[in-house]
Amino acid sequence: SFAVLGNTATTVWTSCVQGVVAQYCHSWISTFRVGATSPLSRHAIPDYDGKFSSERLLDVTPSNAVFIVSSFGQLHESLNAGLTWRTVATPCAATSGSSPFVMAPAQFTTFAEGNWLLGCAVGTGMMHENTSLWSSPDHGATWHNLAYNAIAHPEKGNLLGEALSFVWSNDHRILYTLWQGAISGVGWTSNGTQWHWTLDDSVNAGYEAFLSPFGSHGAIYSSPVDVLAATSNGSSWNDLRSEMSPPTR
Repeated sequence: SFAVLGNTATTVWTSCVQGVVAQYCHSWISTFRVGATSPLSRHAIPDYDGKFSSERLLDVTPSNAVFIVSSFGQLHESLNAGLTWRTVATPCAATSGSSPFVMAPAQFTTFAEGNWLLGCAVGTGMMHENTSLWSSPDHGATWHNLAYNAIAHPEKGNLLGEALSFVWSNDHRILYTLWQGAISGVGWTSNGTQWHWTLDDSVNAGYEAFLSPFGSHGAIYSSPVDVLAATSNGSSWNDLRSEMSPPTR
């Protein structure tokens, strides 16, 4: 996993060695100048999960704070490119409810210094059984629940029960949120507390979709079932399929 902020790229990678009984895995974090092949820094990440250690990069803030999640669902923060770490207590496990699986941090981002947004989910990957959304105004000291099983659809209610993905616009003014589940589509927020439902793709619910930023604050949405749309402001979308012409010979 990796993130690019300005001219610096941060990457977290894991190396595993096959042992007599099982694999032994260890993770490292490296920073690079964009385009360089030699790292500015490289540090081993503590084996929070023991011999099966496997960490995933969640976010890098403008102040160069780095956040990772371990394979056992713990959130960790480093302020010095991975030299030292602190474990941040999250409300994820407490919202697992009756599920036999424990919720873990799945998405994480920051709106301002110390103002955090956390998405918890059961499992990993695109499809999740349950999700919950939390904010913290004080570096994770306290958390406030924004939504359980996602935001409410304006017409169909609170039916979103699966994965959420955070995608910032290039100017960092709009946070797009990709929802997939009983109702699928895109929402957006500019402050982390109020969401706007902007694109409904529920007819293709269950298929993996993708969201990418473009321009200053636009985004492109695509799903494998014949959907390709773009927005420049988060509110209105253009069907790109109607603007695409077949190649001429």
